[in-house]
Amino acid sequence: MKNTTAKLLVAGSILLGACILDAQELNIAERPIDADEVVAVYPGVAPGSEQWNWKEELSIPPWGGRGGRLVRNVVQPTLTIFNPPNEKNSTHTAVIIAPGGGFRWLSIDSEGYDVARALAARGVTALVLKYRLDHTPDDEDAFRKDAIAFLTGVAQGMKTTAAAPPKLPPPSSLADAKPGRKDGAAAIDYVRRNAVRLHIDPRRIGIIGFSAGGSVTNFALTEYDSQTRPDFAAEIYSGGSDVPWKLDTPPVFLAVAGDDPIAAEWCLKMFQSLRESKKSVELHVYASGGHGFGMEERGLTTDLWLNEFAAWLSSLGYLTPQ
Repeated sequence: MKNTTAKLLVAGSILLGACILDAQELNIAERPIDADEVVAVYPGVAPGSEQWNWKEELSIPPWGGRGGRLVRNVVQPTLTIFNPPNEKNSTHTAVIIAPGGGFRWLSIDSEGYDVARALAARGVTALVLKYRLDHTPDDEDAFRKDAIAFLTGVAQGMKTTAAAPPKLPPPSSLADAKPGRKDGAAAIDYVRRNAVRLHIDPRRIGIIGFSAGGSVTNFALTEYDSQTRPDFAAEIYSGGSDVPWKLDTPPVFLAVAGDDPIAAEWCLKMFQSLRESKKSVELHVYASGGHGFGMEERGLTTDLWLNEFAAWLSSLGYLTPQ
């Protein structure tokens, strides 16, 4: 048994070593000082983006900084890893976190690192996924104008009149052709292959996605094999119902604000679809909070979503130390 474990550790170190080397060769925009490491999801160039030659950037939101910083122009998907501060209290559960941002940027703080820190404090190995995004202008001023134009277009698409109700594509089909959708499944594969080195149980790997990150999660929920199947999944202000749920679809957690003009309808539809398919699903609908509340404290019941997500994980046994 000891020899087998040693061989697995060596194999895992070799696999991870290749990915660490690739991550170091990337020109990533930033790395939080309290993260334990940053690794590349793929051992080389991410499949489908061989011709992408732009550079990852870090930006301040043009709407005044609410929600924290933005990471954009991601070319090589990476995982920023936050380990539990006390190994003795580790649950050996891993959660991959996919921030939102319309596939144009990632809300890396409120929907990424802040979530990871809160989960790590509960004994979870938290891995923030930077998945591939649409290319935005390299120049910062040009990006700000582009971002405002994008958000204006989204807002106009949500305007409702009696004659013309809003017609928004469901998050599950919003990015069917986007390479970034596949990066969540690839991240699960990476974590499972490196479970020994990461000190996690390969049967306790989940994924949580916010907004567009929910589309990444939806792909992982519907396109998996035995290696990439998540053991649990969560979507926060996201959802999709027009998907073929598999027989072994894992338990799903959903949370959304009732006044969210983008995701409330699709989140409810996803709950109903899973329920009708007799899958395990839990839904939390908050009275208010809009879209994109993340880890921001607003004095609303949306402030409680992470505690309720943790309670759900605990009910499934994933927060029990091993």
